[in-house]
Order: sequence, then C-alpha cells, then structure tokens
Amino acid sequence: METVNFVIYVSSVTLNLSSCIVAIYINWKTYGTDYDREYKKLIFVQFSFGFLSGIINGISRCEIVLYRNYLIFHYGYFSCYQQSLILYKITFGLYLLITDIDIAFPSVVLLSRYIICCKSAHLTLKKVILLTFVPISLSLITFYNGYMINHKITPVSVVINLLKDSPSGEHLVNLKTTTTFFVFVKYIICITIITSYFISNYIIIFIFYFKYKKYMEVTSPIMSERTKKMQKEFSKIILFQSLAPVGLCSIPILSYIGFFFFNSEFSKPFYGTTILQVLSLVPSVNALLFIFMSSKNREVLLRLFNIIIIYYDCKNKFNNNNTFGIWKFLKKKFRRCIKKISFKKFSTNIEHINE
Repeated sequence: METVNFVIYVSSVTLNLSSCIVAIYINWKTYGTDYDREYKKLIFVQFSFGFLSGIINGISRCEIVLYRNYLIFHYGYFSCYQQSLILYKITFGLYLLITDIDIAFPSVVLLSRYIICCKSAHLTLKKVILLTFVPISLSLITFYNGYMINHKITPVSVVINLLKDSPSGEHLVNLKTTTTFFVFVKYIICITIITSYFISNYIIIFIFYFKYKKYMEVTSPIMSERTKKMQKEFSKIILFQSLAPVGLCSIPILSYIGFFFFNSEFSKPFYGTTILQVLSLVPSVNALLFIFMSSKNREVLLRLFNIIIIYYDCKNKFNNNNTFGIWKFLKKKFRRCIKKISFKKFSTNIEHINE
C-alpha cells in the first residue's frame, strides 16, 4: 500500500507541475496584442497558483487514515521531526487555500471575459489585481478549514492501536513519526465551510456564464467565423474547468460524508490518501483543458514538440559523427533559429473579439 501511495503521490505532483509549466509557457507565447494582454495575466496567475499547489502537495506529502472516530494526518517530510502543531496547521491550510484558489479561478476568467466582450471595457492592471482577490477571498474560509482540521498531536496509544490493527507496511505512520488528528465532532463545521465555498463560487460562475452565452447569441450574426470559433472554444474551456473540480472534489467529499454517516467509528483503519490525491488533480486538469481544448494552444504545443525533436535529432547526429567545431557553430546558429521561431507572436492571427 505504501508503494501504491508513493506512485500516486509522485504521479500527481509530476502531472501538476509539468502541466502548469506548459500552460504558463503557452500563455506566454500567445500573449497577443495589447487588447488581451491584461486578460492573459489572469491566466498566468491562475496556473501560477496551480504550480504552487503542486509544490505544497509535494512538500507535505499528506497521508490520511480514518480510525476509531479519528481522522489522522501524517505529513511525510515533516513527521520525522518533532514539529510544532502550528506547522501542520499552516501547511494543510495553505494546501487547501492555494488549491481552492485554482478551483475558483475559472469564475474570475469568465468574469474578465464578460467585462471585455459584453461591457466592451478594457482590463487594466488595477482590475486584474481586484479580480485576483475574488478567488482568494472565497478560498480564505478553506484555509481556516485546513487549519482547524489539525486538532492536536495524535496520542501514542491511538497510534499503537492503529499499528496493531493494520497490516505491516500499510502506511507511513509509526511511533517514530508525528501525526495530527481531527475528531468528527467538528466534521459538520468543515462540511458547512466546504459547501459554502462551492455554492458561492458556482453562483458567480452560472450567473456570468449565462449572461456571456446570451450576449454571444445576440451578437453571433455579426461575428466572423474565426471569432465564433474562438468564443465557442472559450465557452467549452470555462465550462469544463468549472465542472471538473465538482466531479473530482465530490469523490473525497461524498466519500468522507458517507463514512461519517454510515460508520462514524472505524474499527479497522481506512486509508484516504488516494482520495485526497484526487483533489490534487484539479490544477493539472484545468491546465490540460486550457492546453488541449484551444486550437491555438495546441498549435503552440505542437511547435514546441517539433523544436525539441529537431534539436535533439540534430544534436545526436552531430555527436555520432564526432564533429567538434562544426557542431559548436551549427549549435549556436540553430539556437538563434529556435529563438526566432519560439518567440514568434500570434498577434497577426488574433482578431478583435467583438469583430
């Protein structure tokens, strides 16, 4: 079980970091004209938070065990040392805060698009900063949730009983590590906070999504085919980015609610680490949707792959032929060529949204 959890943990962190890096790169390469420059900054902030979520997930390596009315948290890289309880509270609180900011960010992207298209207004840096505070303010309650969950350091007697009832090698918890626990008395408070967060977020999304769709339907006859395609792709990306967190987060939330109502005391340990890692997939799913659901973004990704393949193919050929000075000269020349290709802007291909 420990090996399975480790593989899932490494895969989740790797996918999160790599997908967010690629999404940030593509967003930078399609920075476009001054018209959508501030809008692109919002996209950059969104995936930056997703990247931070992957880093915190990688650092904390949190494992969850439900046992005898306890929800026990084990932090892989911190639990080997006698740390203060406040460190565990802040670590898990930050993880939930940053992940939930990424979950709430599609509402801000949609709101910004509504301002640009429906209100015919340009985004300014001031507006971008104010919009960024929308998901942050919504997610602050989840930081308190993560802070409150780490109630106290788990008593040694509970850990001993847990180890007796668990197969050897089932998880990382042992007497040499420090864990925290959460009692189910406060469970309803946590569920209420999570529910309030999702309700607030999706009220914003549904209101402005339908307003945006209605405006697009009204103005559709005067749009070019390219503009219609761009608006259709954007609508799909926002819709899927908005619904994906519900599908992913509902798995751990509904599972824990079900366990609480139907078996509030666990005589045998239940391992919820895999369920928690599902929540960590939200930033990577948002990044992958951004990359692959836009034809323009797919084009940038394809160019990037072509550059990498050509570069390493040429490098291997020259190395195999044992060339020295020629390889150095062509390497510099090829890098200049790469720079010209990769820095090419797509502003000539971008039309005005309200065309």
